[in-house]
Amino acid sequence: MEFKKKVLASAVLLGLASQMAMAGDIRWYGSVYNKFLDGNQNSQTGLYNNSEFGSGDIGQGTEFELMFEAKVSEKVEVGGRLKSRFDSNYWSNFGGFGGGCEAPAGGGEVTCTGESNPKEAQYLKLRGIYTRITPGYDWIDSVTIGSNDWGIFDPMTIGKMRYIDRDNGSGILAQGALFDDSLRYDFARISLPSLWAGPQFGTGDLHAQDAAYALQLGGNVGDDLNVTLIHEYVQDQELDANDTNATNGRRLETRFANTVTGLKLAWDGLDFLSTNVALYNSSFDIDDSITEARWTPTPSKSVNDTSLLLNVELSDFGVEDLTVSAQYFDIGKDYFSMMASRREADVLLTEGYDAAWGWSRPNYNSKSAGTANVGYGGWRGTQQQVVAVNADNEFTDFDEAQAYSVIGWKGLTVIPRYTIADVDLSLEITLLDFNDNEQACGSAVKADCAMPGLDGVSGWGVGGDYRSVLSPYQDKSTNIFVLRAEHQLDVLGGIDLSGFVKFMGDEDKRVTSNAALADAYSNASTVIAHHKHDDREADYTSFGLSVGAQLHQDLYVKAYYDVYEVDLMDGTIDNVPTVFDGWEQGGGWVEYQTGQHSKNIFGLQADYIISGIEVGAKVEFIHGTYDPEYYQGNADGSVTEVTGAAAIDALVAGSGWNGNIDAPSEDFDYSQYRMKVFVKTQF
Repeated sequence: MEFKKKVLASAVLLGLASQMAMAGDIRWYGSVYNKFLDGNQNSQTGLYNNSEFGSGDIGQGTEFELMFEAKVSEKVEVGGRLKSRFDSNYWSNFGGFGGGCEAPAGGGEVTCTGESNPKEAQYLKLRGIYTRITPGYDWIDSVTIGSNDWGIFDPMTIGKMRYIDRDNGSGILAQGALFDDSLRYDFARISLPSLWAGPQFGTGDLHAQDAAYALQLGGNVGDDLNVTLIHEYVQDQELDANDTNATNGRRLETRFANTVTGLKLAWDGLDFLSTNVALYNSSFDIDDSITEARWTPTPSKSVNDTSLLLNVELSDFGVEDLTVSAQYFDIGKDYFSMMASRREADVLLTEGYDAAWGWSRPNYNSKSAGTANVGYGGWRGTQQQVVAVNADNEFTDFDEAQAYSVIGWKGLTVIPRYTIADVDLSLEITLLDFNDNEQACGSAVKADCAMPGLDGVSGWGVGGDYRSVLSPYQDKSTNIFVLRAEHQLDVLGGIDLSGFVKFMGDEDKRVTSNAALADAYSNASTVIAHHKHDDREADYTSFGLSVGAQLHQDLYVKAYYDVYEVDLMDGTIDNVPTVFDGWEQGGGWVEYQTGQHSKNIFGLQADYIISGIEVGAKVEFIHGTYDPEYYQGNADGSVTEVTGAAAIDALVAGSGWNGNIDAPSEDFDYSQYRMKVFVKTQF
């Protein structure tokens, strides 16, 4: 039966291809992408270092992509692609051969292996299908029906999705110009993704009509000013439970609605000065009957807020080769945009935190570094800042960028760039404050908080989570200073040198009054004598050097060495960090972090490119140490460091951590090795 189905499917595909070929010009092209992972975690649950469907650091796999574009007529074209995707389709699966499905003897979830499991079989999916009509009318340029990446809008409203699903979103897009091309417009109706674009990661039972509607208008005012207006409306509807009479149709009720309006101005009236400002307003309304849940990418209550981005750049103003970029940003703590970019966008000028600490989350309590998917080394480079509540880092490897939600951030970034003696220098100064610096989210108790905590309470410090946009008790400030330098030595055909030094200071007083302690720490086992005992403070220091060279016309290699250090005071051992009700440290996410952390990363990278094929390789060796420190809180708010193995054991045993800490009296080590090699062939 399976063989007959495959033969029939192949025949249909061949028939479709032949019909399209006869209808007009058709172009076929594609790629084959092979990936090789190796690491000492020896996990083979998936072919990505970090994935909700299974993460791994060893194995080999292949992706195949076949794309087509066909000109049906002078005014109509169609396109699309057939795409396989890495999950657990290892080479060792032998093409997904064999296997079957089996239910546990005592009941429970059915498990499938081999060809019966699409994550292991080398299956293909139909993706990116579109039809584009260009009628030739004065008032409309084109209408695109079907898949799109929606990159024509902006990451604060409707942004590109992650690259692996970039054209999975489908809808209708009309584009054109009015008034003799002086006013451009883009109008779209986009069907909502039913599995994540709503409360509790879903759009409910009736999802086929749920959609986002967007209108973008833009044009020039005079020679130097460009104005763009964006308006977006997102609506999720369900059947009205009170309308049980289906003889005259069924009424609908709104489950949630989200409106975002943006105004963007760009001015370049002076040769040495360019500036742009973007102002956004969002409102979110949700049905009161929806029960709150921790795992939700939407606020739990109706909210509205604004965001402002102001960018200025000065070039060669008074000093040749000097460029100064500056950004003022103010993102409201309740700013919410359901369709904002979840990654692959950076809405802020600052480079933010180091991704090397991003969700690496070693379990210090049990001295294990393997609890986080991406591993102890975290991601490579710095973070991308997005305004989506559900920042997305799924289906990534360690060499890719990490996204981080910056809802509630406000501050100023200034970056001067200057070239002297053939050395390119840049300096970043960022002063960060936070709109969500409130006690109990500005309410009487933390239960009234609107924004979700999502990934728990370790969104700050070492190995923090990337979607914890809110802490119910916060009084935080951050400063970032970065110096980067690049220079090319004119020897051996050119040797590229680069380096950086970075300092970050983080402080969070969290609970600021003794009266709020009972609400902040609802865990009955917690003992805390003074609100100052939960103050957090971290000083981050990092620096790195890299050397790269074009060893051959087709081969470029680079070696780098980075060091990341954190001196962290995470409150005293007398209390656990602030939690939402029901989220306790026993879940394994709240780790004791106070002390000295150091992480060293040595890496080698190679890129080989010849006509039609690209080979990339990166290998990293990571070594880190943690030297814990323990403190006892005093009644007057001061703290005293506790030393000695016996004293530390006694302190831990009597603390609110219930013995979860495997308390060492001296430092201990972590290490990780990881490698990724890819071979991409295009045809």
